[in-house]
Order: sequence, then structure tokens, then C-alpha cells
Amino acid sequence: MAEALVGVLVERLVSITLDKVGQELNLVIGVDKEIENLTLSLRKIEALLEDAEQRQVQDGSVRVWLSNLKEVSDAIEEVLDEWRYEILKQQFSEKQRGEEGSDHQNAPVHVSKKQQVCFPIPSPCCSTSGVNRVVRHHGIARKIIDLSERVASIAAEGKTFQLQDFQSRPEGPEQRIKIQETSSIPDVSFGRECEKESLVSKLLNDDVDEQNRIPHIPNESSEEQDSVEESLLSINPTVPSVIPIDDGDEQNIIPHIPNESSEEQDSVEVSLIFSINPTVPSIILIVGMGGIGKTTLSQLVYDDRRVKAHFDRRIWVCVPFPFEEIQILAAIAQDLGIPYHPKENALETYSRFIFDSITKEKTKFLIVLDGVWKPKEEKWNQVIKPLRVGAKGSKILVTTRIEKTAYMMRAGNNIIHLKMLSEQNCEELFFHFAGMDRRETKEPKMLEVGKEIVRKCRGLPLAAKTLGSLMHSKQTLKEWEDVKNSSIWKLKEFEQSVFQPLLLSYYDLAPTIRKCFLYCAIFPKDYLIDKFELIYLWMAQGYLCAKEETEEYMVGEEYFDDLIMRSLFEDFERDDKRNITGCKMHDSVREFLQYLSKSEFLVMDVRRSKFKPPNEKVRHMFLTFDSVTCTSVYFPITNLRTVIMDGEWVFGLKDLFKLKSLRALDLSKYWGVIPYDIGGLIHLRYLKLSHNPSKELPETLCDLYYLQTLILDSCHLLEKLPHGMEKLVNLKHLDVRGCVSLDISAVEKLAVMRTLWKT
Repeated sequence: MAEALVGVLVERLVSITLDKVGQELNLVIGVDKEIENLTLSLRKIEALLEDAEQRQVQDGSVRVWLSNLKEVSDAIEEVLDEWRYEILKQQFSEKQRGEEGSDHQNAPVHVSKKQQVCFPIPSPCCSTSGVNRVVRHHGIARKIIDLSERVASIAAEGKTFQLQDFQSRPEGPEQRIKIQETSSIPDVSFGRECEKESLVSKLLNDDVDEQNRIPHIPNESSEEQDSVEESLLSINPTVPSVIPIDDGDEQNIIPHIPNESSEEQDSVEVSLIFSINPTVPSIILIVGMGGIGKTTLSQLVYDDRRVKAHFDRRIWVCVPFPFEEIQILAAIAQDLGIPYHPKENALETYSRFIFDSITKEKTKFLIVLDGVWKPKEEKWNQVIKPLRVGAKGSKILVTTRIEKTAYMMRAGNNIIHLKMLSEQNCEELFFHFAGMDRRETKEPKMLEVGKEIVRKCRGLPLAAKTLGSLMHSKQTLKEWEDVKNSSIWKLKEFEQSVFQPLLLSYYDLAPTIRKCFLYCAIFPKDYLIDKFELIYLWMAQGYLCAKEETEEYMVGEEYFDDLIMRSLFEDFERDDKRNITGCKMHDSVREFLQYLSKSEFLVMDVRRSKFKPPNEKVRHMFLTFDSVTCTSVYFPITNLRTVIMDGEWVFGLKDLFKLKSLRALDLSKYWGVIPYDIGGLIHLRYLKLSHNPSKELPETLCDLYYLQTLILDSCHLLEKLPHGMEKLVNLKHLDVRGCVSLDISAVEKLAVMRTLWKT
């Protein structure tokens, strides 16, 4: 998360040196040199952050270092906001004075676009406002100097961890996460009978789905095909053949490649060979989140007696991460009995051996590719080429977390989406691994506690197996209750087994999407996440960096869709057109995000527990309450950037408006009057006031120059918007659905409006 944030800061700092807005600050104190130093320090840190992000999982000192970096990065962002806010404030002040003067003279004054961007600095002796402005700018400059020193100190501390520059590191970041090998031996399974039968039926069906074929030449008889193949082979003297050297040394069995070969000729001839029968084997995908049982289901069907009898050859391949075509082809060739492992021309040699073996035996094969991650199309094509000569009914079974893989592989409708286990099946799995089905006496209370532990798993098979295995060695009721009462993500066994698959998904995300995903830790259990509001919240935190003409919201939609395709969201809500409008997160995914974010997010339900004020490390808070159980909320002066208040309430907001760092504020169902103090939250980008009974909003709301999203739905009594709406120069999304009494004519003053929700 820090990686993406620092990247954004570097871009903003670089732009400052080119921006006329920065001239005011430079004239005051000559701070341009400090900005240059600050940028340089951040660039040095940025190069190390990919390594640090992964090291933090197991290294507490690196985690603290990243936390400190995040803290100072937030502070830098706020200073830059304050800087631009002062410029905007000055702009509107000058514009207002100009309008007042023009009214007095009864003549309109037109403010040019250039004037709207930057105003000159008058001499301090000219006016009191000029002196005040210089003082304010001096204070901002002083903050930049202090922050530059802090960043330099953090950069120096980072060197002590011997972090590596990911750009110069020979292996990619994915190499740092150990991939667990899989085998074809089936594991214990409960509750997958329907999915198994459906998959077996697809495997035994020899009618090839035309959606899974590529364009191919007209059918030829096998004899004609053989003759075509022989003729092709006869004009291809460069195809490697195996010449054994009879000295008993297996390593001396090498491929013989005639001298007259050339790369150009090889490519042409290989293309001819692989085009004689370009029918792609049927490809079937099992898609689901990590730990849901894709591998287990594949093992069950792979070992099924009907499947064994149906295919001439079955091959199991644990796919490397990242996807490497040579390693996959080597595994297939090894299973087919290749007597050597070439050191050169490996791709050609393996492909040719597989092609020859399958062609010679007219093999109907089943190949399982377990754990495929985002293969590039050119690499996938290299894998599939020599398999196109398989007999009718040949199949490739792929397990993946990413549904986009199906489109690239042209799997058509041959996709099985694995869902969570039922609670009953999850209990059976849990108690099996806990050894309860083998115990002569079963403590009734222990069974009840076990069922409560199973509910933590929420149908995720890997979680049930992990917790069941953990309970196997625990013999007393107290030990079981201790596990039941603990947070899942604090259990070491859960961290090591269940979170490892999720870490793979997390680190495979782009850094910009990682921070958006991590932000979802703010939502409580079983919370229905509104797609649109989630994207607006991402915008408010500055997580969506649009390039050129791309709108921030469109970038957010792409990120949201990416998380869906990776099976990280579930239980989708859809509109009449079947578009996804909302979703939930599995408990294990949510616990995983809490595990990564530690103290940055606070989710509290004060209907069940006493309110505890957030500490200085908390940045985002979700508070669930009602007016009966909660009569007051105390907010110490902290650096909170998000506050979501979920519940009906009437108590005061005085402490809330001391939170000057707020970027997102949800005051839904607040039944009181919105105070004028709201105008002091200058960093605010997202404001939700749904169901408020006020007839009007305070004029100071228009001092929120950075406000991007304003949600006023179901404010039935609201009659008018504030007079100065034109000052909301960044307001893009306005929701006034259900505001039946509202005059929305002021919306015409909003120049950058993108979305207006109304009834």
C-alpha cells in the first residue's frame, strides 16, 4: 500500500516545481530546494517498497518502518492539500471582491481562466490579508522542511534492512512466496458430490464444444492425415531425433539436430507441423478463491475409476508461478517418457517430443494444470500447440482463481465456479480433521463449541481443515473455548495455512489495486458493500490515479472488476440489467485484510461492546451503534481519514469536527442539524448525509473545495442547496434521490459534475 502512495506523492511533488501555484511558496522562503530533496528521498524509498511490502509479513521491524513511512506520507499529502487550499481560498476571495466592485460600478467583470488558477502576491505592506497569507505560507513551508528531514531519516533507516530494489532483483516479487506443490492423490472431501459429477460428465463427453475450437482445416481421414504428416516430416530434416550413445550413460542420450537447420526454417516448419490438426482439446476451468477446494475437486475426478478408464493417458502438472511454458512442457514430456532433458532448444525439443508421442499413439489424454495464474497468451499458445494432435475427447482441466483466464483459453461455457461448503459439510470436514469422528466418547459441550468454531470458517474448506487440524491436539473443553473466543487472524496456524493462498492473490495485484483492496478492511462482517460508494471512497483517499482523459471513477470500476475476477468478493447484488451493484467479502478474506492492516482500521459495534476511542495509529473507522445503546461518542484529536457512522443517532458532533484530516465522512441517519463547523474539514472529499431531516445545509459546506462526492439521498425535507455551490470546484458526484422538496437549480453552477443521481 505504501508503494502506491509514495508513487503518487512523487508525482505531486514533481508537478509542484512546474506549477505556477508553487511560485507563492517559493517566494516566501525559497523552499524549492527542500521539495527537490524530499522528492529525491521518496524516489530512493519507492524503489525498495516492493521488497518491504513482502518482508513486513514476517519482519516486525520492517512493518514498523512501513507504518512510519505511511504516517509521514499522509502528513506530506495533507501539507500539499493545505497549500492548494490556500490558493483556492485566495482565488475565491479575490473573485468575490471583484464581483462586489463590479456590482458597485454596475458593470460585469469577467475572470479569465488564467486568473482562476493563480493570483499574484501583493507586497505584505499593501494589506493585512497579504501579511496573513505570507504567514500562512511560511507555516506550510516550515512543515515541508520538517517533513523532508523526517523522510531523509526514514530513508536512512531503510538501508539497515538491506532491502532490495525490485527493478534490479533477478527474480520477480512472486518468487519470494513459496508455492505449495500439489499431487494427483485425492484428499478427504465432503460436500462436493454435485460438482464432482458435473465435472466427470464434462470429462467423459467426447463431443467437442465448438466454442473451444480454433478455426481448422477440413476433416481428413486418418490415412490421409498420416500421409500429410509423413510428407511434412520428410521435408523437415531439422526435426530433432533421438540418437542413443551406447555407453550406459543416460546423460549421453541427446537430441540430434542436423547441421543445416536455421531459426527461420525451424519456425516455418514447426508452424507447418502444428497446423495439420489445429483442433484445441476441450478446456474446462474450475474457478474459485484460494482455499475453496479447486485442487481437491480436481484430485477427486482425476482419480475417479470412470475417468481412468476413459483416457489413455492422464497427466498432472502443478503449474509454476509465474506461468512458464518450458517447465510445463517439460513436466508433460517427462510423464510421456522423454529420455533426456535438453540444455539448449528446450522449447522446441519438448514440444516435438510431446507432438510425436501423442501422434504416434493417437492418445486421448487428460491433462490437469493445477494453479494457473494469468498466463500470457503467447506462452499459453506454446503449451497448447503440441497438444492439438490429441485424439477426439482429449481434455485439459485448469484450476485458477482468475476468471479472465477462461476467456484467454477460450473455455466457452466449460467453467465450474466453486462455492462455499454448506455448514453441515463444513462441520463434517472440521470434525474429521479434529479427530472427533474417531473418538470413542464425544463431549457434547465440545461438539457445540466446535460448531461455533466452524461458523468462523464460513464454508471455506481450507479454513475448516486448518482449524480442525489445530483442534486435533486439544483435548480439553477450555482449549476449544480459547480458540473459539480468539480472533482467527491471531492464530499462527491459520496465518500459515489459510493466509498463504490469499497472500499470493494479494501480491499479484498491482500496488494501486492493493491499497484499494486493503481499504475494504473498514467494512464489518457480512456488510453489503455498495459498489458505487466504495469507488467514491477510494476516490476520496486518492487511490484512483486517472491518466490523461480517463475518469477516476472508470479506473475504480476497473479495479472493482479485477477484484471480482480474482474471487475476492462474493454474494453479489445485481440490478435489473444483471450489472453488479454490491457485494460482500468472505470472513477469511476480511480477517486476512485485518491481519495485513493491523491497527490502521477500527471496526467497532458499540451495540455489543463499550465504545473505545481510536488510538493515534487508526486512520479509518467504522462505527455501528443505535441511539439506545450509545448516547455519546468521544473522538480524541487523531489523524482519522475515514469515519463511517452506521446507525440512527441524535447526539452532538462537536468532537467529530476536530478531526481535521478527514477525507471521508458518513453521517447517514444523523437526526440533528449539520453544524457550521463542517466547513473546517478542508481535506474532505466524500460526505454522506442521507436521511437527514434538515431543510437546508450550512453555507460553510461550500468551503469544502476538495469535495468530490456529496450524497443527500432520502433527505425528504431538504429544500435548497447552499448559495455558494460554485465554490465546490471538484464536486463530480451528487446524489439527491428521494429529495422530493429540493430545488436543484444550483447544480448548474457545478462545472465538473459527472454524475447526478435524482428521481
